[in-house]
Amino acid sequence: MLISKKHIVAQFIFLFALYISAEGQTVQVLSSKGKPVEAAVVSGEKFSATTNKYGEFSLSPFLNDDSLKVSHVAFIPKKVALSQLLKNRKVILYPKIFKTGTVRVSTGKGELDKEQITISPAEKAKFNNLAELIEKKSTIRIKSYGGEGSLKTVSVRGMSGDNTLVLFNETKVNDLRSGSFDFSLIGINSIDEAEYYKNGVDGFSAAGGIVKLISGIAPASNSFLIGSKINELLGQTFYFKSGLVTDKNSLSVNLERSYSRNNYSYKYEGKIRERENADYSRFFASASFNKFFKKGFVKLYSHISTMNNGLPGFVASNNYNSSHARSSSKNFLTVGNIFYKLLPKIALKSSVSFNRQNFTITDPYNELYIFRNENKSSINEFQFNNSLSIKLRSIQIKTGAHLLYGKMSLLNPDINSTPEKYYAHRSFGSIFVSVSKLITTIPFCKSFKPYAGGSYSVSKENFINDKTAYSYFSLKSGFIVVPEFTENLSLEFYYADNFREPNFTEIYYSRMFSDTRLKGEKYKTINLTFDYSPASNFSGALSFYRIDGKDKIVWLPTRLALQIPRNFRSIKSEGVEFSSNFRLLNNKLTFNLIYVYNSTINTYYAGEGDEAFKKQLVYTPKNRLSFGTTFNIAEYSASIDVVYTDKSYYTSDNNPRFVLPAYALTDLSLSRSFNLNQYSSRITFNVYNLFNTNYFVIQSYPMPRRSFTLDIQFGVF
Repeated sequence: MLISKKHIVAQFIFLFALYISAEGQTVQVLSSKGKPVEAAVVSGEKFSATTNKYGEFSLSPFLNDDSLKVSHVAFIPKKVALSQLLKNRKVILYPKIFKTGTVRVSTGKGELDKEQITISPAEKAKFNNLAELIEKKSTIRIKSYGGEGSLKTVSVRGMSGDNTLVLFNETKVNDLRSGSFDFSLIGINSIDEAEYYKNGVDGFSAAGGIVKLISGIAPASNSFLIGSKINELLGQTFYFKSGLVTDKNSLSVNLERSYSRNNYSYKYEGKIRERENADYSRFFASASFNKFFKKGFVKLYSHISTMNNGLPGFVASNNYNSSHARSSSKNFLTVGNIFYKLLPKIALKSSVSFNRQNFTITDPYNELYIFRNENKSSINEFQFNNSLSIKLRSIQIKTGAHLLYGKMSLLNPDINSTPEKYYAHRSFGSIFVSVSKLITTIPFCKSFKPYAGGSYSVSKENFINDKTAYSYFSLKSGFIVVPEFTENLSLEFYYADNFREPNFTEIYYSRMFSDTRLKGEKYKTINLTFDYSPASNFSGALSFYRIDGKDKIVWLPTRLALQIPRNFRSIKSEGVEFSSNFRLLNNKLTFNLIYVYNSTINTYYAGEGDEAFKKQLVYTPKNRLSFGTTFNIAEYSASIDVVYTDKSYYTSDNNPRFVLPAYALTDLSLSRSFNLNQYSSRITFNVYNLFNTNYFVIQSYPMPRRSFTLDIQFGVF
């Protein structure tokens, strides 16, 4: 869909009108007796301020924030939504009641293998999609099969996308067909929180870790956000988000519509070409209802997403034109969550979900399928997840169970076969338990926290009346220690055993020419993490890891030009992950640095002539460096993000003729926040790939060159 020049000009006129209407706001902090509170500290995500002798401070530096924390040594801290401050212009603090009591011993951080990914309206305005935000804010790498709207999966520690589980509102959403999750299907504005656990959480485990996405969190107050994003690739995104809150209920709604012709230029073999049939159209809508009561809450969430996109030429080197084929996906997810305190130290967390996926490929000229011009598949999946948390003084116990049933229907995906409908079923059950204990009596340690946990899982598949079953244990044990000489340093060591069942695609093709039964992949992980936060304006983490994998499923070529999966390899993945955050000038200047070194090699020797032995796995760069800096002055903000990705090979023998060269990408973002009739507003101008780098993440999928995006936000947020 094309956008007229008049439409773009109208957007800029609206932008300019918002800009010139900006004005500052002043808020006063008062005690419960109505007296001004001087020297109260006001903290936002990036800035902080101190009230003057009249108890006043300016809101101008905080217009990027959703809420602020107001604190004073003599008063109880208070968190206030920005929308309330814009409306009331006052904050009331109540005095503290001081009591003497037991001095608590510092225990350091509780989860060192967890990465919290910052998501805010300001951050969302800087990125085109959720995958870009996650890659630049964590050690996770994204495998992108083209520009905006293309398939995007995660790659962590040399593992493929099916070795990383994705939990959406506590329910697993990995595709049963491929085992991975496509992040391009999720609207970025619908996500409220994102977390990455490097091995496991709440009974879920995977060698590539767990990505948790949270949507539909109850807002602090009534809010709404309207926004529009445009770029010179004739792409447009409209989004709307609203939340209504009462004392015991909340309702939030999110809508996002995005489309682009996305036929971008790329350079290949010295020539500039056009990537054709790469357009997309996406719609995402979600609604969430939260009910709060004295001992917990209930949350009901649903979303619908659709994606229609073209499939470009098959291989960039010998097919520069369109494949004329198109794909269409429709997804419906509904989740019910409950958290309830059964007793003061016993809490129940439960979720039930239904996930339906429909996927269609249309091939009008039979360029993909010889005997038909369409291929369809659908999945219906039910899940029931439960966990019980028990605290007994210094001991914490978690136990629970996960249940899943999935059914897939599909036409025979073999390109040389006539259409025939097949069904596949998967039943999965798992029980888990974990125990941790805090010890403060060990010499030379402020605290020592050992933990151990495990799960037993059973998975059964019925594919075209052919049954397969897997049963396995997953284990994790380790400890977190805070040394005596400093409470700013925490150290965690853990060992873990993980298992991955074959996905439906692997099961289907493994039996095409023989009665081969695939084994599950087995992984053993050792991890050591140091976390050091010596000051409020600096934090850093350093991790060393090793993963040994056996029975890795590899797709091998056959005489019929098809590939079939086999348990062919063992692998060894070793690496270092470093991340740090540094803030200066009262948080006006921030620096973020992430470095990842990963060596993932094939350790299986197939015999004489095996050129893949001890070679790096395909599409696995050894080095990746991400650097970002942001400078804020009042309502203005400027940021630069630079990502360097090392070379990678796309053949298993690491032939230097088949290498994707190293590349560096630089993105620039400029924004201004202001107030318009007591409503928050933000204008963000982004330049992606500032230096017009020509690069490939996956062979045959050229990425867009330099592009410009303008994002406009307006509302109470």
